[in-house]
Amino acid sequence: MDEAQDQIALRKPLLAKIHSIDAEIYTHTGGIPFTWRFDAEKHKAVSDLSNQREKTMQEIRAINVEIDAIESNAKSKLGIWSSAGVDEVRNKFWEKIDAGKRFAKRQTLWDAFISILTQRRDEEAFSFVVRWIFTIAFNFTIGFFLTLVNFMFTVIFVIRSFQPSLISGILFYAVALLGAASVVAGYLMLTVGIAGGGVYVAYKTVSANSRLEGRRQNRYRLGNVDHLHDD
Repeated sequence: MDEAQDQIALRKPLLAKIHSIDAEIYTHTGGIPFTWRFDAEKHKAVSDLSNQREKTMQEIRAINVEIDAIESNAKSKLGIWSSAGVDEVRNKFWEKIDAGKRFAKRQTLWDAFISILTQRRDEEAFSFVVRWIFTIAFNFTIGFFLTLVNFMFTVIFVIRSFQPSLISGILFYAVALLGAASVVAGYLMLTVGIAGGGVYVAYKTVSANSRLEGRRQNRYRLGNVDHLHDD
């Protein structure tokens, strides 16, 4: 892996150069798109910097290819079934899980924003709570489903980087997908369970409140009747 470290060392000044070019571009454009195009001097400066940036990026991409090749060669000696291979696939899976959760949270916040604008004033408390429970459950279901789909493609590149034989790669892929599907299924069952529990709690709470309200009304009516008899 010393060769990879050498390539990484070569890449560092190029990355620093990219940051420097980006800073110069920002100085000329002010971060405002298109307006600098109407200034001939700024347009030329930004164009020259953009060309320098692209050439530097080509060098970085070439170094990245070298690094990937070196790492892949080292991984092939370990094998996809090694602890390194299993750990890398596991880490990729949990990265996708976290991404799925973030998607669900963002979507729920967006739904909340839309709900504020479109909420009906005559909507009952129970229907409001149930609607939000199912909205959150649906968002997390979609997030976990996307997690599985994303992982299905990501794990292929991880397996290829270890250069296994065709049979070994297919077998590892099947095992990885089975494990991922099992975890996602567990999350989905948990989501459904929490949603069902939430609906049940909401129903019991509304029912209890309805009974209390009914008792108050009965007491009020009885009090009025007693008052009429006294009169």
